[in-house]
Amino acid sequence: QESCKKINKNISTILMYPICDYSEFAKEAKYTPDYKYVMFCGSIEYSEVVDLIVNSHEASEIKEEYKLLLVLRGSRNLISKLQESHPDVIIKSDLPYNELIQHYKGASALLIPLRNTIRDIARFPNKVCEYCASESVVITTCYGEMEYLFKDGQNAFVANDFTVDEFSGALNRFGKNNDYRQVGQESYQLGLKKFNIDSYVDETKQFIESL
Repeated sequence: QESCKKINKNISTILMYPICDYSEFAKEAKYTPDYKYVMFCGSIEYSEVVDLIVNSHEASEIKEEYKLLLVLRGSRNLISKLQESHPDVIIKSDLPYNELIQHYKGASALLIPLRNTIRDIARFPNKVCEYCASESVVITTCYGEMEYLFKDGQNAFVANDFTVDEFSGALNRFGKNNDYRQVGQESYQLGLKKFNIDSYVDETKQFIESL
């Protein structure tokens, strides 16, 4: 918005984030295996992100208490190689959407480290909306819009950099926080305001009427 105003100070703007249907999440039960887990959902082609998550979990203090579950799409060959090199990581693919929601809701924490790159700073993953809707804890990095929405220890656990040291540190802060479920509730409340399907109904009407 500020960049647009610099070009045309009279332009009308509205800030809207991606949205998802929170009612779809409310009607699904939690996935309840006989272990606790932290989870990432994404593409195996984001190898830098996947590697950071795997290595951070391995370097963290939570690895004995929380398994790492990855829901991955993409090259079967690359997924198989990852599984062979990290046999303790639980990897799933091709989950129906309702089962994916169940896995989100069953996770103790959901991981989404964004990189300090133009590509990641300029985008806002719809997955953030889904993570918040699940009521699980969000663990992320401080880049892009994440810096403005999430505060470490309040409504997420936020690493200061896209490095194993920083991200494993965020995992450790989550593991040591006895109120981490409240942190998840705070991210859920944020999502209700910013990411729910009807979050911008009134605001959009007012914006259109003002044009």
